[in-house]
This record gives sequence, structure tokens and C-alpha cells, in this order.
Amino acid sequence: MRKQILTSAFTLATPLLAANLLAADFAMFMDYHRYAEDAFSDAAGVKIHLNINKSDASKGDVSALDVLEAAEISVKDITPGTSIEFMNAGHKYDGQAFGSPKEGPNVLTQTKVNGPITFTMKFSKRICRFAFKRPNLIAGTSGITHPRWSVRALDANMNEVTVSAEEMVRYFDRSKPSPERLFTMNAPEGSKGFDSVRISSDGDLYGHGSPGSQHFTAFSGVLMSSIVIAYCPNQYPTNPGENAK
Repeated sequence: MRKQILTSAFTLATPLLAANLLAADFAMFMDYHRYAEDAFSDAAGVKIHLNINKSDASKGDVSALDVLEAAEISVKDITPGTSIEFMNAGHKYDGQAFGSPKEGPNVLTQTKVNGPITFTMKFSKRICRFAFKRPNLIAGTSGITHPRWSVRALDANMNEVTVSAEEMVRYFDRSKPSPERLFTMNAPEGSKGFDSVRISSDGDLYGHGSPGSQHFTAFSGVLMSSIVIAYCPNQYPTNPGENAK
């Protein structure tokens, strides 16, 4: 039986729950495991580590589209006015917002619009696993906040295969950073995998549409590092190049 390495992840059983996933009062099912170096060693097919540290974001956020495109990942259905960018841990809030991931200083995130936002990553071939880490968070003088978010895995017909999510993080302990968290999404046994992932974030304090709702978090979108994509058997991008390692 395959290992399941799931962190703050759950699968939604009904469309009604899916529709309410980003609501402020949604229920979370927590199953936390420490990150292990061999977390992806049992992937059914070939895996790639997306090289999000190729671009220099030390002086400001930079577009991630070229790197994604070179790895045969296209960005679709993006909220107007937003950008998909690399953010550097040492640059954001003078290095006092989130810890530098072990693999390098960059994270992938969606920027420029405060409020509910979304985008879709479309893969050139079917994948059986999508995994990433949300980096640790550093509390400044007034704490640090991170938006609630969801990642929905979709098949070729845009049906949901599985979902991972995390509610809004509010962290105030200045003595140490919050722990980073690993999220792994696996295609269920017997499925054909998934073709895309839809990434949604919401930094509104009470949830979008709630009375008195206002943008609250330090970031517009979920911060993603250590992105690993495991392709299903006999599925592999034609030429992922140096943007996947």
C-alpha cells in the first residue's frame, strides 16, 4: 500500500462542501506527519522538482511564467489583475515574514490583489502526485498572517479528484518561527490521475462575502516551496529542461 504523507489535507465528499471550502467556518481534518526526504520515493511515475530558485527575486517579486512554461506547465483562469510570481524570503518584509526554504530563498505565490484569488496550473501530461511545502512563518512585532487556501486536483473533464487546504494562519510567537508544512495530493487508486490543479486563496478576515469582511493577511496568495510533480506511468513532459530538476 502506498504511503500517504498528508498535512492539513482532506478530501471533499460533496459539491456542497467544495463550494464552501474557502468559507471562514469550514471544518478542517488534520493529519500531520513530518517531512521526510524520501516523501516522493514511492511515486508511480517519474517525478520532477520544479526549479523555483532559478530566478533572482532578491530585489523584488519576479514573474514565474517563463519557468513554468519551460517545465510544460501553463497558467490558466487567473484572477484579473494578479500575477504568478517568485517571492524571496530575504526581501519580503526585510526577511521577517517567512523562513528561507531549505532548497533556496524563493516561493511561488499569487500577488497584487487583496481578496479571494485563484489560478490553475495545467500540466502537459497526467500526474499522479502534486506536493509542496508551505514555509515557516516569522512573527514580527505584530505577528504574521497567511491566507486560507485550497488546491483542487482536476481531471481532464474538470472533475475534482482530491483537495488539500489550510485555514487562515495567525502566528504571534516571536521566539521561534512556525513550523513549515508539507501537503501531498495523490490520485486515488484506480483513477487516471489529474491534469491540472486549481489554487485558490482568500486573505479576507472573515471570509469572502461575510459581513465586515476585509483583507487581513500579509500575503495575497498561498506561499508554495519545494514543489514536486510525479507523473503517472508512461506520462512525462517532452522537455522539462533546466526548470525542472
